[in-house]
Amino acid sequence: MVFVDTLGKNTLASTIVIIGSSTILKFYSYVYSGMMKRNFLSYIFIFAVFYGINVALIWFFVEVLGFFASVSSGFIAVALFILRFFAYDKLKLLKS
Repeated sequence: MVFVDTLGKNTLASTIVIIGSSTILKFYSYVYSGMMKRNFLSYIFIFAVFYGINVALIWFFVEVLGFFASVSSGFIAVALFILRFFAYDKLKLLKS
């Protein structure tokens, strides 16, 4: 993360800004690509759960374990991306 590693900004605040600003764009890209049903409340619920997990894991990896934010966020993003689609499928948000 450029904000953390290069600019020295707070890990938690940087993560909140970056993840939060991309949420609505991701929802509409999923809907308009025909991949997801238009159910914003369910999407936000899943987003909020995974957002909290993302923030907590990045904080833990960077502040507690001392890993670089760029490495930590990449690893965590991939893992949570995959798990998030299992959650979308479980709540029947994905189109068949």
